[in-house]
Amino acid sequence: MIEARLVGSVTVAHVRGRLTAEAGLRSVIEHAFQSGSGAVVLNLKEVSGIDSSGFAELITCEMNVARRGGRVVICSPSPRAREVFLVTQLNTVFNVYETEAQALASVQSTS
Repeated sequence: MIEARLVGSVTVAHVRGRLTAEAGLRSVIEHAFQSGSGAVVLNLKEVSGIDSSGFAELITCEMNVARRGGRVVICSPSPRAREVFLVTQLNTVFNVYETEAQALASVQSTS
């Protein structure tokens, strides 16, 4: 499940449970950019796991957003999400922050 809210011009998406292609990440990010957000913060604090389709969704979303000149950053990764990011080296693709406040500050300073 993904719950999104607007903080200024930044969309913050809280992802809960397993991150899979069926979770709807792509549509949440697409809606954010169609609504005028230039950046999306993905809060992964409550992610219980990420399967290969979720991994592919993250990469696809990052490529689509970068093409538009936007940014996607990650915050508060759960232990399982952090493990996936390290093993797959997604931590070299995304900026990962410990807190939502740090992630917001990083994208608001460039928006």
